[in-house]
Amino acid sequence: MERLTRDGNAVKLIGKRRGTEQEVARGTWDAESDVITLVFPSRGGNYDFIRDNDGSAFYLLLAVAALMLITGFLAALGPARRSLRIQPMEALRTDG
Repeated sequence: MERLTRDGNAVKLIGKRRGTEQEVARGTWDAESDVITLVFPSRGGNYDFIRDNDGSAFYLLLAVAALMLITGFLAALGPARRSLRIQPMEALRTDG
């Protein structure tokens, strides 16, 4: 999708297909309830888009923290598995 244009209450979603810009969907904007309704003929229906409230940043922060925790665990898993293959008594005997 390239852009969303609005002319009064009419809304158009513009995208590129095969290198040329085309109208992908059209719809309306309800200023009173701050809702954009787009009609996708190829999808067979109307879709309403509303803004999330300010509390949605909490869930984003929670998701990012969980993702970082999982990434850190997976990053430490490889070296930890490799270190378990070493026999400590054999390593001490060859050092000294």
